[in-house]
Amino acid sequence: MMLAELLLELLPSRVRSLRRFVWAAVLLAAVAAIAAYAAARTWGAGYGDRALWAGVAGGVVLLGYGVAFPFVRERWQRQG
Repeated sequence: MMLAELLLELLPSRVRSLRRFVWAAVLLAAVAAIAAYAAARTWGAGYGDRALWAGVAGGVVLLGYGVAFPFVRERWQRQG
């Protein structure tokens, strides 16, 4: 977690203000990946890796949304 905190400190202040969202997205992605992996290992052998990567991809999408949304919202507000 120390590396993630260091990376957050290097980001601009308006992105840094999203710290809570980023942590929530990371935790949600981790829980989703673990749950999907456990379910796939329990119910169908061979699907565990796919479920794990699906959970990781979902977390990446959530992080991208959390970082990009404030910039998009600011641009929309400037336009009208």
